[in-house]
Amino acid sequence: MQSSELLAAVALSLVKHGSLEDRINHVLRIIGSHLNLSRTYVFLDRPGNTVTDNTNEWCSDGIAPQHDELQGFEYSIVPSWRKMLEQDGHIIARDVGMLPVDVATVLQAQGIVSILVIPLYIENRIAGFMGFDQCGTSRGWDVEELPILQAVSGFLSTVLERDYEKKHLSESEANFKRLFDTIDDVIVVANPSGSIVYANAAVSRVLGYSPEELVGMPILEMHPEDRREEAARIIQEMIRRERDTCPLELARKDKSRVSVETRVWFGQWNGQECMYGVSKDLSEHEAQLQMFARLFNENPMPMAISNTGDRCFTDVNTAFLEKLGFSRTEVIGHTSLELDIFPNRTQREYLGRKLEQEGRIVNAEAEVRRKDGRKLHGLFSGGIIDNQGTRQNLTVMMDISEQIHLRDRLDAQRRRLRNIIDSTRLGTWEWDIQSGQTTFNSRWASMLGYTLAELEPTSIETWRNLIVPEDLESSNTLLSSHFSGEAEYYEFEGRMRHKDGRIVW
Repeated sequence: MQSSELLAAVALSLVKHGSLEDRINHVLRIIGSHLNLSRTYVFLDRPGNTVTDNTNEWCSDGIAPQHDELQGFEYSIVPSWRKMLEQDGHIIARDVGMLPVDVATVLQAQGIVSILVIPLYIENRIAGFMGFDQCGTSRGWDVEELPILQAVSGFLSTVLERDYEKKHLSESEANFKRLFDTIDDVIVVANPSGSIVYANAAVSRVLGYSPEELVGMPILEMHPEDRREEAARIIQEMIRRERDTCPLELARKDKSRVSVETRVWFGQWNGQECMYGVSKDLSEHEAQLQMFARLFNENPMPMAISNTGDRCFTDVNTAFLEKLGFSRTEVIGHTSLELDIFPNRTQREYLGRKLEQEGRIVNAEAEVRRKDGRKLHGLFSGGIIDNQGTRQNLTVMMDISEQIHLRDRLDAQRRRLRNIIDSTRLGTWEWDIQSGQTTFNSRWASMLGYTLAELEPTSIETWRNLIVPEDLESSNTLLSSHFSGEAEYYEFEGRMRHKDGRIVW
């Protein structure tokens, strides 16, 4: 058989009907017989490409099969193998003993003398390999054999990729069905003639038809009889891409009607052109809106909804009105700028810009002004919501005026304490007893002739290293007494060693 005849025979075998496994086995037999090889085989990787399996194998007479022993083979056992396939595009050796030790050890254990291995590709990545062994005697690979076998591996890669795509498509459609069946919205898939080829579980639950009744049903019959002519016109407009929604009601099997909004898009199902339709039950949607409205209005924190464009308020809750002292008519249709709610222009612009650019704000502080002029401090969070098809801003304010007042008082106390310490030139140190981390001020260091930089990094050991050892024992006794609750304070007078060697009390 000439090379061209071999390639033709391989190509013809791979496109014939039958299982992919039978086709691959036939190709391995053709190649092995034509080239007088000991063994031909295919390995395919598992997901992740760290483990591979011998999926197909052909052996000549007298050659022991390796198929069962080479399942779940980990590439980490022979790290050079994958590296050579990726870098060189093949593994070829007249004598496998000349290959890297990790590869040679595995091959020689199988009685292989000469070998040629070519990678298989799926979606432009190595997904396995095709191998050709010579056992017992060595074999010099003919200069024409490598390109021929590379062409064979290319044929096989193409077939494997198509099979992978077919399986992937089938899995995707199965996943779609499982996903669709978990969705409460009514979902149908119709072929170009308008007949239903798939309906999710919600269709049977909402409309009362069995799955068997739905398959093959004209999609128009899902609408009330008196609206079907209008539905047919709308479907044609959708096919022409003039619209993608349908406001018409659906009809239950018992002729009662369901208020819905239907959206449509076009795609493929089982490899065929199709139309997808998703109908949202507006009665449930209305219930959800009522629940949102109740939560919105009863929330104790001020909440507001405004347009993303002109920023006019479209709704505010009761807490908003009570906290800021406005009436609803004074707020709706107006902006925060018109109501002068934010006295600090920079803060107002920051909140608006943050919402526009990032779609949300989280715990942003801003000062607000009530209608009577009194100022409050708010902590704002919010984001952009879809309110009945319109993008709007939803903001929530937490009144932190009391916390801000307390924080200001604490800051003032800290400043007074700092002024006392600075004016009396006291040396201070703060000791985190759990971690041992200790912070000294510059006056403490200068009392002992040091700068803080000379002592850093500081810890409680910095203090212990500078105290006279005899006095350290007294200090520890006093500390233990304080920690145990016997003494209300730790108060100690002791000797510290100055940088120049003298003692400082």
